[in-house]
Amino acid sequence: MTQANNDQTQRSTVLVAVEDAADLPLITLACQLARQRDVEVCVLTVTASDAHPTWLELPESCDDVSAQIVIRSDKNVSKAILREIQECGADTLIVGWGGHQGQESRVLGRTLDPVVQKAACDVILMRGAYKASIQRVLLPTTGGPNPPETLSIARALAPKAEITALYVAEEERGPAEVVVGEVRLNAMLRGLTPDERENVHPRVIEAPTPSEGILHEAA
Repeated sequence: MTQANNDQTQRSTVLVAVEDAADLPLITLACQLARQRDVEVCVLTVTASDAHPTWLELPESCDDVSAQIVIRSDKNVSKAILREIQECGADTLIVGWGGHQGQESRVLGRTLDPVVQKAACDVILMRGAYKASIQRVLLPTTGGPNPPETLSIARALAPKAEITALYVAEEERGPAEVVVGEVRLNAMLRGLTPDERENVHPRVIEAPTPSEGILHEAA
């Protein structure tokens, strides 16, 4: 286990972005995923200075995982997160979300919107306080014959959770898009083994936009 402020040798990494002490449980979640996938953990916090926050430390549960703390000074948190995804070679980002919609044209908020839209990796949004036993996972998907990588991530993090495979049909496309969603989700399920299909529930909803549909289901 290491703590560092400098760049590290690139390797497949789980990046977890934390803002304050309330986000510390997300580090445990990141270490759980890294342990399953045999990769490293990078814990990122963005501050007004390069000073190490007094609240930030790696939990003992991460002692068996290669983990580092990276502190960046930047006024634009979303840009700092996106930059770190590239620099640490992250294939998965874990970040907390309070469950509230953004104001005006923003969906998740000023920081999360650009991160979710531009991140070149899988993004896990943890809604509310992290619990050791995750009961429900919302998995937005476009369906199709190839199961998404995010399904295996969900299984690794929450083996017993109920997983909703969600297809959002945009309302302007009419009833035909609902049928398309059902066909694509069924194709995805056929590509799973019986064990992989357990606790996976396909769901098609109509919404003005995919983001609005996802937010409605996540509420």
